[in-house]
Amino acid sequence: MEFLNLRSLIFIFSILLFLVACAPNTIPAELCDPSTQGILLLPTKESRADPNLALENPADYVYEHDDCGQAIVTDEETPHNRALTVGDVKNVTLDITDAHLESAASNQHMTAVAWTAEETIYVGISRGGSTFEVKQVDNGRTPHLAISDVSRLHLVYEQDGAIYARTADADEHPADVAAAFVAYGDNPTVAIDLSSYSHVIHNQFTNLTHLMYWGPDNWLPLSIPYSANYNLISTGDTFLLALAADNQISAHQFVFNLVPVYQWTQRGDWPITGELVGDVNITFYKPPYVVNYEDYDYHGEDPYWYYLSWVERTPGIPANEIDALMPIYEIVNPLAPEQLANPDQIYAGLNATRWHGNNNPYDAGLRQTISVNGNITIAAQAKALADDGSNLQLRLGVDPTGGSDPDSDSVIWSESVVNPTDFTQLTVSATADGSVTIFLRATQDVAGATAVAIWDDIQISGGGGILNPSFEEGFETQGTLDNIPSGWTPFFDDFYASGIDSAAVPRDLYTVYAAWSADRGVTWSEKTEIITNEDPTAGITGAIGPSIFPAINTDTDPDTVTFFYVYESGDPPANTDFLRYGRPYVVQCDIGGDSCSDRQPLFSRNAIQPTIGLHVAQTPGDNAVTLVWDALQADYENKDIYAALVSLSE
Repeated sequence: MEFLNLRSLIFIFSILLFLVACAPNTIPAELCDPSTQGILLLPTKESRADPNLALENPADYVYEHDDCGQAIVTDEETPHNRALTVGDVKNVTLDITDAHLESAASNQHMTAVAWTAEETIYVGISRGGSTFEVKQVDNGRTPHLAISDVSRLHLVYEQDGAIYARTADADEHPADVAAAFVAYGDNPTVAIDLSSYSHVIHNQFTNLTHLMYWGPDNWLPLSIPYSANYNLISTGDTFLLALAADNQISAHQFVFNLVPVYQWTQRGDWPITGELVGDVNITFYKPPYVVNYEDYDYHGEDPYWYYLSWVERTPGIPANEIDALMPIYEIVNPLAPEQLANPDQIYAGLNATRWHGNNNPYDAGLRQTISVNGNITIAAQAKALADDGSNLQLRLGVDPTGGSDPDSDSVIWSESVVNPTDFTQLTVSATADGSVTIFLRATQDVAGATAVAIWDDIQISGGGGILNPSFEEGFETQGTLDNIPSGWTPFFDDFYASGIDSAAVPRDLYTVYAAWSADRGVTWSEKTEIITNEDPTAGITGAIGPSIFPAINTDTDPDTVTFFYVYESGDPPANTDFLRYGRPYVVQCDIGGDSCSDRQPLFSRNAIQPTIGLHVAQTPGDNAVTLVWDALQADYENKDIYAALVSLSE
């Protein structure tokens, strides 16, 4: 009977809202008279505030409108350049406890981070300062945060099969306010509507439940399609829910109209062609004049963007079947000639060259063909060094016919040196007529070894001169290979490991996808590939972490969307405990398309510890995000949590 009364009240109240909304406009007519130029002194409107949770929910989702029937016009600004700027990195946790990052939220006034440690919930809050106020909140799991327009912090979490909520105002901390029971279930997510009321979506047995706050100890349940994997975002006037179930991702919308209709509508769906890794994440951008749902014209000039992004994994691609064994060529001293780096890998002068197989077996090197006068005996010599070579074999070769094939029978090779720990001289001689080719060759037939081949001080006597013999005359890109010494040409056997059992380590392909809508979710793009873990020089390598977060920036021309994720470099050999090295990466794309930049790390490897998890919180309309990530401590077991502000444009 109580439920019937509640439904009756909702219906009656909705009718009253409709009558009020259709009443004559009480704004003075002079305000819209062109002769007054719209200037009229009116009482100052009080700032919006969160509702009093002690009162019954009035369900009033209508706020300010453009009463003159014109869109609010803002001055045009000069577009900013696409340049990511990372602010100071802050350690949020500052303890030795193993922290598991769970949620992050931010607005113009505060940033909040939630994590768990041994099933204890912690929340850190920064209100514009350089430090976080960290407190233990409660025992529990899967905390989730949201911040309302007036900086009320909402926290929901699960404890012993029940969902609890805490709300903290002004300078309060959730640890200092009482927890309110919401419902039985787990994995809760909270979002705030246009009236600053909270909504909780959570799993309940085998159902997905949407609960709308309806007064003290009163939550209105709404039906929603089921999925164990979901994510929710609020634009104020709408909710967008991303679900992953039955091999597809779907987008569902909940709209707050003048007379609210409490139901979800499916807007789009996309097939999952691989294995979904992690969550589907969402962001949005709405024009600044849009306050309520009725304020927006679908055919207006300003797009109202939704963006979804996710990661799929295609498992088990053998490395030797995808040309993944291309070597990686490197400059020994990238600081030359101003400074000196890696002096232990330089025999003479200020530079040298090196290459390796990125922990894979390889057969690779450099060659150069030079002219000689007449039938003449030439002698070549080189200095070679091995760094961490399991079975690295180094050879110097000469082809007196001037050929380019290192496997030709005409090539004369020096004796092999295996794993030389000091620079060792290799020599070889041959009689040439017209031209001769010099080969620097390194062969590594064991997986899992770094096996860096280092070469310097190449000399030739009895013939013509050789170009760039000490690798101090520059490096260049040739094809897909970077850092090739000028005057030299790379060679490699990209199927060399096909007969080596230890090399056939499967590689997983990770692909980042996105889908978007420019008209508030009415129409959607196709599923679009953004980036993979395929490298131009190493093929499929490393892994992309389980969450990728889009962030929209309208201060650039054209507008852009930046994707934040963790890229884990390295390919551990089979049956080992080696770890990949993860750190935050970004790729930036023109909004509404697949024209994207190359991926780039936000931090150098020596700036942060290996990263596991990542969250991004963006204040609507800002051209900056709060980046939050966890990173391994010195023991490589426990994790700390860090935060930094990232500007999306100059």
